[in-house]
Amino acid sequence: LEVNCIIKAEPRENADTLEPFRIYRISRNISGQLTIYAQHITYQLSLIPVMPISYDSRSANGSLQAIAEQAVGTSPWDSSHLTTIYASPCTFNLMGWEGTHLDFGLKEPSSVRAVLGGTEGSIIDVFNAEIMWSYPNIYVMEHRGSDNGIIVEYGRNMISMTNDDTMSGVVTGICPYCRNTVGGNEQILTLTEKIIESEYASAFPFKRTVCVDLSDKFTDNGGQAVTEAQLRTAAQEYVSKNCVGVPTFSIEVSLINPNHDLGYTLLNQNNTISLGDTVTVKYSALDLVTTDRVRKLVYNVLLERYETVTVGKPIEDLSNTIVDLQEENTMFL
Repeated sequence: LEVNCIIKAEPRENADTLEPFRIYRISRNISGQLTIYAQHITYQLSLIPVMPISYDSRSANGSLQAIAEQAVGTSPWDSSHLTTIYASPCTFNLMGWEGTHLDFGLKEPSSVRAVLGGTEGSIIDVFNAEIMWSYPNIYVMEHRGSDNGIIVEYGRNMISMTNDDTMSGVVTGICPYCRNTVGGNEQILTLTEKIIESEYASAFPFKRTVCVDLSDKFTDNGGQAVTEAQLRTAAQEYVSKNCVGVPTFSIEVSLINPNHDLGYTLLNQNNTISLGDTVTVKYSALDLVTTDRVRKLVYNVLLERYETVTVGKPIEDLSNTIVDLQEENTMFL
């Protein structure tokens, strides 16, 4: 066990294969006990640059091909492996889907992992996609996970639960604007009504409005000045896509592992929980019954069991929302 060595571990319950994790830190306490820190091998993609990519109408798979072509510091590939990145000693296969073509490109150099997801203009942002890391394959898909009818319920397979329901990070509307070039001079275009509100705005005791720059929505406007009607349409789409005005909730549940003989089972014991799955959480003490997707799983590799499952969306405070209001991306790690 040394830094930069690779260990293999079960990433989730009943995984088909063990996944490689690279050791990046080793610490030793006063009694000599070691703590080993390792991260999934796909984090190596954070250290592989991608050169700028010209904007063009592409499918998700076509966009991945463009990323592979522009990746530098890797071994050469032939035309039959355009979605494979050879980063010795690791090989990564980028796998997407054909179908909807959307405008995708890269303005400035970035890392492969950042271009895949986590930043505005990334693959998951443009295609509203989700990612599954399963080395050597990286799957970019429209939707991961399934609904197997699993119910998590207190007294059955739940030890405890924390329910975080908040409006602190919710805004009721946006004040959209964009930079407009008219006669060689840059101007700021806003709407006559100034604000586009959420349909849920009336449910709040006071208005929560943030300013949003939508200039990047008109990068391919054919050199024409953006009209107020175009800005209004873009703002309405932004409000709809980002569920502006919808309160967020997050539920963290401590589980009893259904595969251990503790007298508790999932209602559908043949299925285990995976990231992206839809589950129902029941807790009579709080009169709570909710159905949502699994956002986070904490898996104990040594004990081979889940510790907690988090259902719902991340909770943000209003200050963070104002500073960095970005379109909602769903990326399961």
